[in-house]
Amino acid sequence: MRSIVFTAAASLAAVLLASSAHAQTTLGCATGGPGGAFPTSGTGGGGVYPTTLPPFEFSATFNVTSIPAGATAVTEVKFLGMAHTYGADLSFVLEDPAGVKYMLWNQSGGGCDLSGDYACTGLGTTAFPACTTTLINPGSYSQAFGTWPSGTNAINNVDLSAVVPQTGAWKLYIYDWAGGDIGTLTSWEVCFGTPPPPPPPPPTPCNGTELDALPYLGGNGGSNGGQIFFDLNVVNPAGIDLSQIDLHSDDSVGQNFTVDIYTCPTTYVGNTGNSAVWTLQASGGGVLAGLGQPTLAEFPDFHLAPGNHGVTVIFTSGNAGHTYTNGNGANQIFTNADMTLSCGAAQNVPWDGAPFSPRVLNGTLRYNCAPAGPVTYCTSGTSTNGCNPTISATAQPSATFANACSIDVSGVDGQKTSLIFYGINNSGFTPQQWGVGSTSFLCVKAPTQRMNSQNTGGTPGQCNGAMTQNWNTFHGANPGALGAPFSAGQKVYAQAWYRDPSAVKTTNLSDALELTVTP
Repeated sequence: MRSIVFTAAASLAAVLLASSAHAQTTLGCATGGPGGAFPTSGTGGGGVYPTTLPPFEFSATFNVTSIPAGATAVTEVKFLGMAHTYGADLSFVLEDPAGVKYMLWNQSGGGCDLSGDYACTGLGTTAFPACTTTLINPGSYSQAFGTWPSGTNAINNVDLSAVVPQTGAWKLYIYDWAGGDIGTLTSWEVCFGTPPPPPPPPPTPCNGTELDALPYLGGNGGSNGGQIFFDLNVVNPAGIDLSQIDLHSDDSVGQNFTVDIYTCPTTYVGNTGNSAVWTLQASGGGVLAGLGQPTLAEFPDFHLAPGNHGVTVIFTSGNAGHTYTNGNGANQIFTNADMTLSCGAAQNVPWDGAPFSPRVLNGTLRYNCAPAGPVTYCTSGTSTNGCNPTISATAQPSATFANACSIDVSGVDGQKTSLIFYGINNSGFTPQQWGVGSTSFLCVKAPTQRMNSQNTGGTPGQCNGAMTQNWNTFHGANPGALGAPFSAGQKVYAQAWYRDPSAVKTTNLSDALELTVTP
């Protein structure tokens, strides 16, 4: 048995780390693991896959005497000066000082040869390439369990990021399942560091961020406290979240003002005097910029679903009135890939009298695109049975419970106590490792709301358990739950929790889900 020391990352290690699919942080590597031939006699074979391991396996042990400060996981296992004439026959297994075995690569690389320095970097996206040449290029590759049944011969399919750094004897095994080929290894290393947090939710695709009506031409205007009307036809299939409007007013520069923004179904035409059909969506305001300048009105975002909407903006304080341009037929339609704005009309007294028409808004609508459906993000933890639960939802939740929304989790360990929880604000939050050595990440920022406890069903020891939570039913029974009452455009972040007695903290987590509340 050898005792080894940690070394700073050499140039080779830096190259391997840079190409790692996990992009983890390696803080130090235990170097000098002894090499040798594999198989140690003959050309392999003699086992029965996967139950009977082949004889003459390579096995080598070395002693780790210290762990780099701050290291919480195994980040890489490196194989230096490795050569073999047929990679598809091999299984690589790491054993920690506690005697727990982990599958690294199982029959990966196809029929290609191995020659050079390689690194196993944990689960990720840099898989062994398809065998199109005679050699698998040296470099870093993700763990690959292949068809190995986790737990067989006490060898577990577990992400390296869940393997806890330990001092003591680490051991490497290489098994060759078929005859006819030979290989050698010069040395090997175990590296320790910190796994990366999973990525946040991906950005929502958006065709644009604003729609401009006429520039600030003016030419006509209304009384203080008046309103202007226009129609919006939203064609983005996910709808939009309106967030700001630039308006045009001829009143005093620097004066504070407030506005109310209303919508009605389909169109403003025929509804300028009927306040009952209009819904107040937002109130806001700002500071007047004066004639010929954009006056920015800030207000809470609100959602506009795909389809036709009548819109009106009313000055409610600040002695401000709208300045606009007379329509001539050719200056009344403004469009982009997300929506079309059609102008319009104005009134000096809200909802009262015959409207002045056509009148054209001078200004800009700014907006964000809502996601077309629930968005998954983060990564699922791997249970001690090798399960990776996935979370999804049948639809976006509705603020008015206008449609059904079920949050579902599949691929969970069978017969486990579980629940789904959610939060309402993930701003500035970086997913956090659930515990030292855990494969799970907490991906939802506190405060969080636990939903109903449930049993996953399925079969113990298998990954056929499931969870389901009816959003509408839960909030109907819990009107005081976190975030309620919800409003259109509000974000919700959900994740599943379940018991896993042999795991870190005796629990594990699924991946996560970003939901956007609809009207």
